[in-house]
Amino acid sequence: MKQDDDRISMLLKADAEELGRMADLPTAHSILWEGKIRATRKRRQRVAGLIALIEILGASGLALVIVGLVWRALLSTAVSAHPLTIAALGALTLVAISVCAAASFIAVGSKAMSR
Repeated sequence: MKQDDDRISMLLKADAEELGRMADLPTAHSILWEGKIRATRKRRQRVAGLIALIEILGASGLALVIVGLVWRALLSTAVSAHPLTIAALGALTLVAISVCAAASFIAVGSKAMSR
């Protein structure tokens, strides 16, 4: 029994040594390189989120300027005093503002989720 236990112990030690030699441990350089790649990817995601937010805010501003110009053009005519025209323009303005706000919230949300 003692002989079998010693033999098993010796085989287990030899197996552990062999596995230790076969182990493919990453070098410090490769670990550092992977960390740099991961950090660069995170920075790019943050910058992409900020760029998307700026683009959406710019597009929102442009949409509001266009709605304002339409309001000005239609209200300067004599027909514009009609209540239905004013209601339609108000609804158009609310839709434009809602779309701009939703796009901004989506951009801010995607930026927050990328952190």
